[in-house]
Amino acid sequence: MSRILLTGASGRVGRALIERLASPEFEFALVGRSAESLRQLSDEINARGGTAHIIKANLSSKTTPETVVRQAATAMGGLDVLIHGAAAYGFRPFAQSPRELLLRVVETSLQSAILLTHAAIPALKLSNNAVVVQIASTAGLRPVTEAVVYSAAKAGMIAFGQALRPEVTGLGIALHTVIPGQLQLQPGGTGLPPARVAQCIHELILQRAAGCAGTDVILDETLSE
Repeated sequence: MSRILLTGASGRVGRALIERLASPEFEFALVGRSAESLRQLSDEINARGGTAHIIKANLSSKTTPETVVRQAATAMGGLDVLIHGAAAYGFRPFAQSPRELLLRVVETSLQSAILLTHAAIPALKLSNNAVVVQIASTAGLRPVTEAVVYSAAKAGMIAFGQALRPEVTGLGIALHTVIPGQLQLQPGGTGLPPARVAQCIHELILQRAAGCAGTDVILDETLSE
């Protein structure tokens, strides 16, 4: 059984991941801000034979990541997979954006990934198949004018993964960064289906057992299932 710490669990990709992975093969620690949403997702996982633990948390706090990792590792008896799905957006002109919004985007979309990874390394080192998956965005490669700070945060996440990968590879941890384009807002609409991102992440988790050390994966929004 793989023990997964998933942030942003109630987001579009988080829900798609749960839909794909919920089974006796996976145990989840679900992190999010809404206890009600987390309970619904936990019930779905349990109904499909899996196990889920709920961690209600605001990842924009600098002290929260260490607490989240500790709670998850204690509840599951260890940690095998860390998936960074939490993000904040704030699509508006930079000059018109309140300072609080700018900070929330950076803290949730980048700072939390850095601090969670740092806090999780001791637990991941004990796993035989340790994987970190970051969910970035093509906005980090092709910056979006009215998403200045979001673009910067996702570019930072991509760079963070590339710089850290050689170090954690030596610790037995694979680090992947998945870089999707614009996500589909509703089934049948334009954009990349969240299920396609979930499929990619599932494949990356499975590749760890085959010795894959980590990579960047760009998923263009024109792809379809």
